[in-house]
Amino acid sequence: MKVGLHLGEAWDSILRRKLAEERDIGVVHWGYGGSVCHPMTQVRSFAAQDLDPVAVLMIRTPSDFFGSTTPAVAESTNGIHWTPISSGVVTTGKHALIVRSLRPYR
Repeated sequence: MKVGLHLGEAWDSILRRKLAEERDIGVVHWGYGGSVCHPMTQVRSFAAQDLDPVAVLMIRTPSDFFGSTTPAVAESTNGIHWTPISSGVVTTGKHALIVRSLRPYR
C-alpha cells in the first residue's frame, strides 16, 4: 500500500498521530481510498489465507493527496451494520484497515 502526505499533514505527523492512536485505543484505523485494495474482494480474501499475522507493507510515495475529505464517524465490517468510531480516531478515505501493530521502519 502506498502512503504519504495527506490533506496537508506531513508523513511524520501522521505516523506520530497513528502511533498515539494505537497506544490510546489499541488499534490504528488506517484510511485509504484506492480501488485496488477493495475491502470485500481483495483485502478479506487475502486476510482469510493462513497468514499469521497478516502483514501490510506501506511504502512512502511522492504522489501526495492535497484534496479535501471528511473524517469517518462510523465503521462497518459488512457495509450494512454501522457503529460509531472510537473517540480520538481520525481517519479519512473510502475504506480503512484496522492495524494492531504499527511498526515504522526507517
